[in-house]
Amino acid sequence: MPIAGLEYLWTCAYNYWVVTEEYSASQHAGRETFDATGNARLQAAARLVDWSTKNLHNTGMAPWPQNLPSPALAPKHVSDVQVANELFLSALGWIVHHEIGHIVLGHPAIVVSWTQQQEKDADRYATDWVLSGLEPNDLRLRKRALGVAIALLCLQSLEVGSIRSEHGSHPPAHTRLGYCLGCYEIGQQENIEAFVVVILQLLFHEEGITANIHGESFRAILGDFLFNIDRNGDT
Repeated sequence: MPIAGLEYLWTCAYNYWVVTEEYSASQHAGRETFDATGNARLQAAARLVDWSTKNLHNTGMAPWPQNLPSPALAPKHVSDVQVANELFLSALGWIVHHEIGHIVLGHPAIVVSWTQQQEKDADRYATDWVLSGLEPNDLRLRKRALGVAIALLCLQSLEVGSIRSEHGSHPPAHTRLGYCLGCYEIGQQENIEAFVVVILQLLFHEEGITANIHGESFRAILGDFLFNIDRNGDT
């Protein structure tokens, strides 16, 4: 991955964590609406993603904004930067093992593009490597599953606005979210599903695709939301 891609992945991890934390606080406060740039913490996170998005699509050489949060070798314990570092590494681990999966599974070494089935197989290989062998309530499973979610939500953020276009050899990111996370029973009161629902709402807000937040469970809400995204992509 180019440096700009790694920077984009970290800023997404930071932004998605902050948005979910603030969204949860807003819900617990009984608010019926949520402003994704409603305070200084959210505004800084949004500016980070805006900078990294522009950098990713331009030269990839823009300097990191000095007045905004950034990765650190020794961040304050349980700070947003420390959490973003951990989630970034988990997401990057999944991405690396997706590519390793192509090799381990014997996919052709010289191709123009992988087939969708090969991509699904590599996705499942990476997900199994990252998540298997851990009990549902193991906190390591929660962190790793959040990393898988962030890797795919980061890809989803780049696809928003083009969901009606031909996706070629890669399945749409929202479809990959469904089959990668749907195979594992992850404890912590459906925190992973809730996290994904919050970020998908953020990503698809301007597309007019919404979640039924009154569903019977976060798993059900996420399933319906992914179906709605898919349906809009087919129209």
